[in-house]
Amino acid sequence: MLLIWAVPLFGLLLILAAFYNKLTPLTVSQKFNNQPAGEIQGSFSVGQTFYSPYPGLNRIEVLLATYQKQISGQVTFNLTEGPPDGTKLASISFDAASVEDNRFRSMEFPSLDESAGKTYFFYLEAPASRPGNAITAWTDSHNPYPEGMAYLGGNPVENDLAFVAYFQPSPWQLADIYLDRLARGKPGLWGNKAFYAVISLLYLALLGTFLALFLRKAMGEGQEWRPRK
Repeated sequence: MLLIWAVPLFGLLLILAAFYNKLTPLTVSQKFNNQPAGEIQGSFSVGQTFYSPYPGLNRIEVLLATYQKQISGQVTFNLTEGPPDGTKLASISFDAASVEDNRFRSMEFPSLDESAGKTYFFYLEAPASRPGNAITAWTDSHNPYPEGMAYLGGNPVENDLAFVAYFQPSPWQLADIYLDRLARGKPGLWGNKAFYAVISLLYLALLGTFLALFLRKAMGEGQEWRPRK
């Protein structure tokens, strides 16, 4: 009996683990690049808008470059909601000397639980930097990311920065994302994610009930019979 119920339970755990690994980390990315944005210095900032399809936005990586030089000075990464003049949500400063040439630089911030369905804008600035001593960010001139655009010196352009946005939703939010993907594009009842949620809950409830009954019976059979005195 234990083997009968252990096998489907183990299978269910494997399925859940596989889907969890497949869905996390959730990302939105644009990694194409063919030209630098220009030196980030003085009043010249470099930014990008992007659409967030998931909750839990908590990290953004940007492909930076140093022109193969040793750069110094402070650089600041800023994140705002909506257009470039939106409310500032995060601000992270770092030393330009720590930037690796032609490598993605990671910026982490507290998770934004309600980020799904919103547009965000991030930008890099270094007001104290000067020409010849400033980093840059890679862009692609073919506009490969239609859901956003780059801003160079505060002006929108057809280019897109090379970036990756990461999301870390809660387990309940992740389950909702999985159910939505499972139901997407299917006809009738099969296209309703509530149907899969009910089926999953019923399966777990039945499995838990049978396991509880089995354990109760096994514990009862294990007791020794003793005559009354």
